[in-house]
Amino acid sequence: MIEEATVDAYGEDEQRTGLFTMLEEHLDVPFTTVVLGVEVTVRGVVHSSSAAPS
Repeated sequence: MIEEATVDAYGEDEQRTGLFTMLEEHLDVPFTTVVLGVEVTVRGVVHSSSAAPS
């Protein structure tokens, strides 16, 4: 999935956008999972370039 999402990307910004676009199209939300021993419900994924590591 990652290779398909980033195959035509030029640079990290386009790769990140491609990956999040793929997640939006294929991720079935909401779903429940466990994070650090705590059950959580994932309702969506937010893509924010300001949250990206520099």
